[in-house]
Amino acid sequence: MEAGESIKFKSGFKLCDGATFKMSVDPDDPTLKSSEVQELASPIILGNKYVETNDMFTVQAQPDDSNISWQIIGNNFEYQSRSDEFSIPDNLEDGQYTLFASISANGRIAASSKIIVVGNSKITQLRNELSNQKSSFILYPNPAKGIVTAGIKGFEGNLRFVVKNLLGKVVAVYDNVPVSNPEIDLSGLQKGFYFVDLVNNGNFVGIKKLIKR
Repeated sequence: MEAGESIKFKSGFKLCDGATFKMSVDPDDPTLKSSEVQELASPIILGNKYVETNDMFTVQAQPDDSNISWQIIGNNFEYQSRSDEFSIPDNLEDGQYTLFASISANGRIAASSKIIVVGNSKITQLRNELSNQKSSFILYPNPAKGIVTAGIKGFEGNLRFVVKNLLGKVVAVYDNVPVSNPEIDLSGLQKGFYFVDLVNNGNFVGIKKLIKR
């Protein structure tokens, strides 16, 4: 059978009280698979393995008509949410957890999981070092869909923005951005998490985390 088809019983068909009508479909038989049904790819969870509370996770390239659900389990803790992004809860204790993401679309469901570690001392130390660097700029809006503006102060000349993914690979470079209009267009990038380096007149200024919707 294909989706949308119905079953008709001939006259005289009898069914006793409490009886159950059963049917089965062989998923390996291509003749029984509707041409309208498409496989739903497992979601790719974007986010760091080592995290702190309020860090964000999202799913890469999810279908426009899909619904996403999140669940995090570990250390006698369980939490669920239904949103495009998942934020690590404030009351989460340090330790290892499993983060699940499931996507449903057109009656089909696909899921994947990611092991995360909350409160790792090395990561916390690294973030503190980054925050202590000269990083007198902000990016807004954040999260963003397209145009992002840098809030800057005390810079002269032109700016250079280098956008990297979570693996540290450079995915976009914006050279000669005027300080009078410090904007970059991220509409060509996929949804996910990125790091943006700012360089002014050849000098590294700082790094900011940015979420692309």
